This record gives sequence, structure tokens and C-alpha cells, in this order.
Amino acid sequence: MKHENRDRQKHFFLEGRGLGSTSFSYDDTSDTGEPIYTVLDISKTIVSNVTIIATFDDGAGKYVTLCEVEIYGECPPGTCNSDCRTCPHICQNNCHLDDGSCNEVCFGSMDPPDCRTACPAGQWGVNCTNICSVNCYGQSCDKITGVCDKACQGFSDPPSCTMGML
Repeated sequence: MKHENRDRQKHFFLEGRGLGSTSFSYDDTSDTGEPIYTVLDISKTIVSNVTIIATFDDGAGKYVTLCEVEIYGECPPGTCNSDCRTCPHICQNNCHLDDGSCNEVCFGSMDPPDCRTACPAGQWGVNCTNICSVNCYGQSCDKITGVCDKACQGFSDPPSCTMGML
């Protein structure tokens, strides 16, 4: 869009509503108009519809010209698909956001799809399939990364525990 048309892209009010009340709003008061606006809701409130209201009046009335409006959001945990359907009962707490299928991978736990049981001592990673290094004191390591979490056994450089003692 050419610079001279930026007057038609300024002074608007954006309002998001959810459950009957305003839950998010943005008020553009710039005097220049921007070719692209990025409006973020860092509180991640649940919004079911968005209204854009023109607030610029050049004497002939209020207007705003938008060539394209894109709005992205996320479904709350336990839901999936673009319409935020509830995850299937067998994996209601942990399903893929895109298609609702149950997760088959757990990081630091061993019971897909819910991933509620932490890896037993000495194991780590995807579905607890890795064994903590013998270089880790008591073979104790972080359940997700496998990094030694207590100390080294015979090594002097925690948490990697790869450099021998002097």
C-alpha cells in the first residue's frame, strides 16, 4: 500500500469479546498509520469474536481501510482443532492440538498419552528410554535432559561430567 493511503489505516479500536464481556482491546492513536500492525495479547485471554471500529474522522465521517486482517489464537489445554473441541476421553489431558490424536511421546515421563508418571531413578528422555550416565553420581540425572543433577562420580566438571579428576 502506498504511503499516501496510510491515513486510512490509522485511528481504530480493536475489541475482543469472550463470554459476554470485553476481554481484550487495542486502541490505535497513531497519527501516521502503519502498513502492518501486530497486536499481541500477552495475557492470552479467551476471545470468541473481534470487532474493529473506525475512530478517524476527516470531516466526511469515520472510516478505516484494512486490506487484510489475520487473527491467530490457541485453544486452551485439553482441547484441539481450530474449533477447540475437547480432547478424546482416553487422552483428555494431552492430545495433539491440530488433530486431537493422543500423544505417543512423553518427555521425562513414561506413560503416554497422559505423561503423568515421572521417569524412575536412573532413566530420562522420551518415554524414559535413556539411562543416566555412569559418570553421574548415583546415576542420577535430569528426567528430561539427562544432565547430571547431583554431582559427578570420578569427574570434576558437573553437570556434564566428562572431564576426569586431576
